Amino acid sequence: MLGVDARTDLAWAVGGALRPETLDVLQDGGIEQVVLPPGGLTGGAAALGLQGPAAARTTVPTGDGEVTALVADPALGDLAGAAPRAPGGSRAAEQRSIAELALLGLQPGGATAQQSVLVAPPREVDADPSGVSAMMAASAQFPWLRPATVAELGNGPTTGTGELVTPEKPGGLEAAGLTDVAAAVAIRNQLASAVVGDPDAALTRWDAATARTTSAAWRDDPAGFAAAAADLRTVLDRLTERVTLLAPANGTYSLASSDAPLVLTVRNDLPFALRVQLRVQTRGNSLSVGDLGDQVLGPEQRTTLQVPTEVRQSGRFGVAATLTTPDGAPLGDPVQLQVQSTAYGSISVIITIGAAALLGLLFLRRLVRYLLRRRRGTPGDEDGDLPGGPAPEGAAVPLPPTRSPV
Repeated sequence: MLGVDARTDLAWAVGGALRPETLDVLQDGGIEQVVLPPGGLTGGAAALGLQGPAAARTTVPTGDGEVTALVADPALGDLAGAAPRAPGGSRAAEQRSIAELALLGLQPGGATAQQSVLVAPPREVDADPSGVSAMMAASAQFPWLRPATVAELGNGPTTGTGELVTPEKPGGLEAAGLTDVAAAVAIRNQLASAVVGDPDAALTRWDAATARTTSAAWRDDPAGFAAAAADLRTVLDRLTERVTLLAPANGTYSLASSDAPLVLTVRNDLPFALRVQLRVQTRGNSLSVGDLGDQVLGPEQRTTLQVPTEVRQSGRFGVAATLTTPDGAPLGDPVQLQVQSTAYGSISVIITIGAAALLGLLFLRRLVRYLLRRRRGTPGDEDGDLPGGPAPEGAAVPLPPTRSPV
C-alpha cells in the first residue's frame, strides 16, 4: 500500500513484550532485529535519554547469543499517532515533538554525544497525513536534528537495557482458532507440494488470507478471530475439492479386451497447474491396474487419464479411484466404480485351453482304441464274419442276441 519493500528480518513486538522462547522462534524464522517499548526490557528507560544520552539501539541476550533490538520512544510515538486529537491539534503536537527532542540535548552529555531516537506510532494508527508530514519535515529543519531510517539506527550508538521482561498476561490469539489456522496451513503446504512451478506465487492469495487471519488486531476480538480462522480452514478445504475425479453417469465402465485401458477424467478448477497421482484399488485378483506415476493437470482444464489394466477373468469388479498429491494427500472425494469385462482374461484363457487339450486327448484315446480293435481283428468287427470262418452260401445268419434294457 505504501509502495515500499517490506523488511522480513525485523519484528515489531505485539503487546509490548516478548518471551525468550518467542524470540528463539523469531530467530529461527530469519528475524535479526526486534522493536520493543522500554517496558519490554528491565532497563529499557536507559534508551530514552532520561539518565544519559539516548540510544535506540541495544542488544537482548538469548540462549544462542544476542539479538539487536531497537527501543521506541512512547511519548514521541503517541504524538505522531494522535496528532489531530492532541490538545491544540496537529500544530501543537508538532511543537511538543520538537520540544521533546530539544530536551534530549539538555541532558548531561547530550549536547556532545551522538544520540538516536526511534519514533514508532501505535500499531493501530489513524494519523493526520499533513500533521505527520509537518512533524517529519521539522526534524530536518534544525541543525541538531537529522532524520534517519530504521536501518541506520541499527548501526547507531548503543546502550545497555538489561533483559526481556516476561509478559504478565499470556496474550496472543485463542488456541482453538490457532488450531484451525494450523490445519489450514497444513492443507496449504500439501497443495504446495503438488504445484507445478513456484508454489508461493500460485498461492499468494491464500497466503495473504492466512496473514490477515493471524493479525494481532484479532487479540481484542476472540469471537471474530475464531470465525475468521474457521473460514480460513473452510476455504483451504474447498481448494482440494476443486481437483477431483469425474465418475461415469451410471457408475459403470466396460472393458472391450483383456488389456483395454481404464479411461478416467480428472477436472482441475484451480487457476494453476498441479502434479498429481492416481491410485486405483480393486477387490480380489480378477483385475490388476498399472501405475501411471505423476500426472500434470493444466489450470482450469479437464484431463483424460488412461490407466493400464489386465483382466484375468470376465465379470464385474468393484474399483475405488483416488486422486492424491505426490506426498499422498487426498484431492477431492474417492470415486467408486463398477468395471465390467466380457473379454477372456488370462485365467479364462488357461481354463479354455486346458479344456480343449483335454477334449483332444479324449478324442485321440478313442481313436487309438478303435485302431487297435481293427488291428486285432476282433470277432464281429469286419464284414459280418462269424466264428469259424465265413458262413456257407444260402445259410441263415444268426441274429445277435437281444440285450436286456437293464
